[in-house]
Amino acid sequence: MSHQEDSLEAEYQESHAPKSPHGRTIMPDPAGMERALRKYAMPANLLIPIAAANREALYTYVGKDTTELAGTSRGNALIVRCECGPDRSNLSVWRHVKASVLNTEYQLWVRPGYNSYRRAYRLAFPDEYIDGLVIHHIMNRRYAAAHGFEYVRVTPISRSSNSSSGFSENWGVELTKQGVLRSRKGTEQIGYADLSHLMSMLDMRVGGGVMEQVRLAAELLQPE
Repeated sequence: MSHQEDSLEAEYQESHAPKSPHGRTIMPDPAGMERALRKYAMPANLLIPIAAANREALYTYVGKDTTELAGTSRGNALIVRCECGPDRSNLSVWRHVKASVLNTEYQLWVRPGYNSYRRAYRLAFPDEYIDGLVIHHIMNRRYAAAHGFEYVRVTPISRSSNSSSGFSENWGVELTKQGVLRSRKGTEQIGYADLSHLMSMLDMRVGGGVMEQVRLAAELLQPE
């Protein structure tokens, strides 16, 4: 392990090293964690997995229980029991009315090319009311596919929030196509949420008055 990886692991261990129900310590993907902490400037105790290179990566870094969703095509939709947190902390974000979505115990993860994800969500969570909501790929599925992620977490948000996140997501896809953004394929096993992903999960609009929304979102990352 490199000195930089040692430093990142120590930073993570100091603030957040959850124990799973199976008694194992869930450590984050080193490469994914480096991006989240260094490039996204996310707090070490707010690492939220939203994309995975494959099912093995989900097993290793998110949760041991990854079950294929009955009634869907083989391997296209998985119910994952999240064991990696993040745990609640003194960050202001945990006071948000929708904060529970950040560390939901049972999550739906789908392949980027799978189109029946709304039906899959209804199958996975039949008691959850989603009328009028959009089932949102937290990481843009075109971006995820371009960067080698085979699974993306989905969650319900309002149609307006889903639409407002489209500009930044499509921008990332185009920059990847142009070679401006280096592909993450083969380096990161897990993609963690950045500030815009966090905003979409909390059903906050990313577009329209962007700087004000970013300011409000940044405040959520401050300790109380």
